Amino acid sequence: MKRELKVLKPDFIIFTTSTGQGYDRIIKEVFDDYKTDTSLYYKYNLWKFKSEKYNCTCYRTRHPNATKIKYADNDEHYSVKQYFEMIVKDIKSIN
Repeated sequence: MKRELKVLKPDFIIFTTSTGQGYDRIIKEVFDDYKTDTSLYYKYNLWKFKSEKYNCTCYRTRHPNATKIKYADNDEHYSVKQYFEMIVKDIKSIN
């Protein structure tokens, strides 16, 4: 993945995965300089972070086929589709 990032130099990356520690651990290993952007963060469902090393903004959210969604205390309840809409809106606001 690191070689792909250096070649492709993406502005944005959207990870659609399970939100378990396994996937987050791998993401954090690759983006070891990640900085969470709390403006778009829902503990289990949507995580926006930035990497200066790769000069990109990343989002990790639920897979489109996710059927069960876990919510943190005090988090709003959104559908998978709504999380994707939040990401698209955020990317449009940056460009």
